[in-house]
Amino acid sequence: MTRYAFPNSLVFLLACLTAGAPSGTSANPRPIWIEAEDFTTPGGWIRAQNQTALMGRTSGKSSKSQNLTASTKIQVDAAGTYKLWVRAYGSKDSKRPRDFRVSIHSVDSTAKLGTHGNDGWAWQNAGVFRLEKGEVGIELIDSSQYYARCDKLLLTPDLNYTPKGIGGASNARHILPADHQPPRYARAIFNDLQAGPLADQVGGEGFEQDETWSVQGDIHILPEDLQMPASDGREYVRSQSGNPALLVAGNTGTSQAVRLLAAPMKGKVWFRFLVKPQDPSGTAGIRLLPEEDIPAGYEITSKGSDLSMGVSGSSPIGKIENALPLGKTSVVLGSIDVDADRDGRRTLSVWVNPDVDQPGKPLLERILPGPLPNITRLAIVMSTGKSQAGAPLLDEVILSNHPYPAGYHHVAPRKRHFGQWHIPVKVAESATPLPPPGYSLVFSDEFDSKQLDPTKWDYRLRDKADSAQESENVELEDGNLIIHARKQRLGAYHYTGGGIISKDLFVYGYYESRFKIPASEGWHTAFWTMPEYEPKELRNTEIDFCEQDSGDPHYFSLGLINHREKGWNASNIGRWVVEDAPNMVEEFVTIAAEFTPEIIRFYMNGRLVKEVDSRLFPHGPATVQLSCIASRKKGDRFQDDARLPSQATFDYVRVYQHPRYADAEAAAKTKAVLPTKPLPPLSERVRPDAKTGELD
Repeated sequence: MTRYAFPNSLVFLLACLTAGAPSGTSANPRPIWIEAEDFTTPGGWIRAQNQTALMGRTSGKSSKSQNLTASTKIQVDAAGTYKLWVRAYGSKDSKRPRDFRVSIHSVDSTAKLGTHGNDGWAWQNAGVFRLEKGEVGIELIDSSQYYARCDKLLLTPDLNYTPKGIGGASNARHILPADHQPPRYARAIFNDLQAGPLADQVGGEGFEQDETWSVQGDIHILPEDLQMPASDGREYVRSQSGNPALLVAGNTGTSQAVRLLAAPMKGKVWFRFLVKPQDPSGTAGIRLLPEEDIPAGYEITSKGSDLSMGVSGSSPIGKIENALPLGKTSVVLGSIDVDADRDGRRTLSVWVNPDVDQPGKPLLERILPGPLPNITRLAIVMSTGKSQAGAPLLDEVILSNHPYPAGYHHVAPRKRHFGQWHIPVKVAESATPLPPPGYSLVFSDEFDSKQLDPTKWDYRLRDKADSAQESENVELEDGNLIIHARKQRLGAYHYTGGGIISKDLFVYGYYESRFKIPASEGWHTAFWTMPEYEPKELRNTEIDFCEQDSGDPHYFSLGLINHREKGWNASNIGRWVVEDAPNMVEEFVTIAAEFTPEIIRFYMNGRLVKEVDSRLFPHGPATVQLSCIASRKKGDRFQDDARLPSQATFDYVRVYQHPRYADAEAAAKTKAVLPTKPLPPLSERVRPDAKTGELD
C-alpha cells in the first residue's frame, strides 16, 4: 500500500475541526528536536565520518535483503499539528541524487529530502503531520542508496517557522526497546571523540573494556582509527582527521583501554603521542603490553608536568621532571628495543618536543630491567587526578617500526608543514552561482562510458615523486574516473599511480571538477593545468586549482607557478591553503576557477576561496590534468600501506568559455601574454619563513 502525508489543506481543516476536542489534546505543544544519530535502530544507515549525522548506503554495496531504514520511537508530550523540517545533505549534481524519505507512523513525507539542489546541508520542508500524545514511530528510508545524509529533524507546532543554520539541540525522549544496544556505527575516527569523560563516548568498537575501568561505557574508537598492516606488522598508526577533540580521563580513578594489535611487533618500535597536562596530579600515557600470559609491560605516562617510564604496576625506571609545560600540548616521542639486542642491551628512550631534523640525544634512556619478547597490545591509560575539569588530554597515539627519522617525520603536524610556505585563506560563507553568467560549455567528460575517450585524453605516464604512473591504473566505473593508488614494484618505484592529460589546450575559461581523494596517506591528488613547453615562447603559468596531500583530508592547497622563470622566488606566484575543507576522502568536493585576462578566482563547493590579479603572471595554452601520484614531498611523510590499494575518484571535468574573451584566447595561443604588473613581495605570496627551493 502506498503511503503519503496528508495534503496541507486537509491537515489544516482536520486541525480546525478537532481543535476543541478534549481527548489527547494540549494547548501548548512544543517544538521537538531529534538528532539522526540518536535513532535507536540505525538499520542500513551508518554514522557519517566527522559528522554528527546518519548516512545511507550506496547501491553498489546494498542487496535486496539489506535493511535500508533507520527507526526510532519518541515520546510526544502534547498532541497537535506539527510541521516537519529535515536538515539534509544535497548535491548540485542531478545524476547523483542523495534523496531519502521520512515516515511518521507509516505516513511518508510529502517530499524527498536531500533534493534542495545545493552542495552541502540545508533545511527542507517535509510536510505537516498530526501527532497524538504518546509514542510516535519515525523512520528514515534510504530511497536513493547513494550516501543520503540526515543531520536532524524538527517537529514544530509553529507552521510559519523556518529553521536556519545548524538548528537546536536534541530534546526528544527516545523510547528504547528492552533489548536495545547503542548503535555501533560502521565508521568513526579517533578525533571524533567529544571533550568529556571516556565513559560518555558511546557507540564504538575495537577497544575492549579493561578491569581497571572505574566508569562504564565503550570508547568511540574503531579499527580504522589505529591501522597496522597484518602482513608484516610494520606499523600501527592512527590516521589523523584534523579535528581538535581529544581524549580525556573518566570521572574517578584510572581508566584504561586495551587494543589487540593485528600482528605482534618486534625489533625497534617507535611510539608517539600528544599530551596536554592541565593540573599537577592527572596522568595520561600509553602501555606497551606483550602476550596476555606476560602481564607486565612498559608504560610511558605523564603526571602533571613530569614524564615517567617503567614497568607497568611497578616503580618507574626513569623520570623527567618538569618536561611537560602545564596547559600546553607536547609531543612525546620514544623508542623501545623489542626482542632485539643493541650492544647487548635492550633500551627504552624518550624525547619531548624534539626537533624534526635533528632530534639530538634522548632526554631519558634506560636499560630495560626485563625482557619484552614482542608487543601484542596497546593500552591508553588516563586518570583525572584532583580535578575532572583539569584532567589531562591525550591524542595522536602512534606505534611504528619505521626507521628513524621517518617514524617521526610522517606524524609531524600538518599545519606546521603547510605553514612553511602556504598562506591560509578564508573561504566565503555563501555560495556563488556557477559557472558565471555568459559562459558556455566547450569541453567536458562525465566519464559515463566504459573506456577513456582517446579523442579527448592521453595518459599521464611520467614517473615522478614516489611512484611510476601507469595507464592500467586509470579506469571508468559507475560514471566515474578511477585513478588507482597501488603498492606495486615497478623499476625503482614501490608504488604506482596515474592520471590523464587533455589533448585540447585552453587559456581563459571556467574550469570545474568534482572528486574524492584516496584514503591512504602519502598520495598527491591534483586538478590542474600544465602549460605547453613547445614552442619555448609559449611557456607560461601552471594553475593548481587543487593539490591535495592525503595526510589530512580537510586541507588542500592552490597556487600558480610561472614556468617561464627559474628560481623559487620568481616561479612561485603564490601558494595558499584551505584549512577547513570537507573530508575529501568521504565526500565529493567541487573545485573550480574562473580565469580571465584580468583576474583568476578559485572556488570550493561554489564558495570563493581566493582572487589573484592575472596581470601578475604570463598566460598561454595549457592542458587540463587529473592525477594521483605517490608523493612525500609536500607533507605526507610515508605511504600508508595498510590502506592500499586505494583510489582517487573523479565525477566529471568541465571547461566553459566566454565569447568576451574569444579574441584574447586566440591571441594567447599564438604568443604568450606577458605580465604587466610586478609581483608583490614574497612575504605576501608565501610564508615569510618559507624554505628556499622549488616546490613540486
